[in-house]
Amino acid sequence: QPGTGANGKLSCLSEQKQKLAAFLDELRKIDNLSVTNGELFAVVRLNVADSSQRLKIRKALLNTLSYPINLTDELENTDLMLESGWHEREAHHVWSTQTAELVLPVPDRCASNNCQAVLKFVAFGVAPGRPAVIDFQTMSKSLPWHSRYVATTSDTSTVVLPLTELEKGQSVTITTSNATSPYALTGSADKRVLGIALQSVELLIDQPQPISP
Repeated sequence: QPGTGANGKLSCLSEQKQKLAAFLDELRKIDNLSVTNGELFAVVRLNVADSSQRLKIRKALLNTLSYPINLTDELENTDLMLESGWHEREAHHVWSTQTAELVLPVPDRCASNNCQAVLKFVAFGVAPGRPAVIDFQTMSKSLPWHSRYVATTSDTSTVVLPLTELEKGQSVTITTSNATSPYALTGSADKRVLGIALQSVELLIDQPQPISP
């Protein structure tokens, strides 16, 4: 059958590498990163030891993502923002576990503008008498922020959060207190614990009003 066996696996790896070509081109523009191309793989090396330089590179990597960011299985570089607590990306979303961390890019223009991120998601297992309770918290020393969202339907929900961490990207912790698995809820074979299905992240920029004389 096509795509099976050793030749099929090699073909699949080659296709994945081609999908990442544009992303690899962006990485080559970042100082202190070297990209070596192989036939099936590309090797990216970080050539610094200083922590401040590492932060700059992390920000540059995050900035290869441009808003709006759609969490699909086609955009490989969205893995950069899925810090921890996430399942494999699916066709139109990525599921969180009970607690997940997200790191969002903060564009340079947010230094002089009020920037916010709009997260669009669907909560798992919502039913009459069973709302999903989701806590969003930004890990920011300058402006800590927390919001609790109670989802009562399986429709797409939104939450708006501030983007303030210009230097290293905005870290967001997402906790679904009553996350559960399809297995526990319906007897399905899927035993993954699911919190929210994150679909997309959009950027809102509120430009400051000019000061009247």
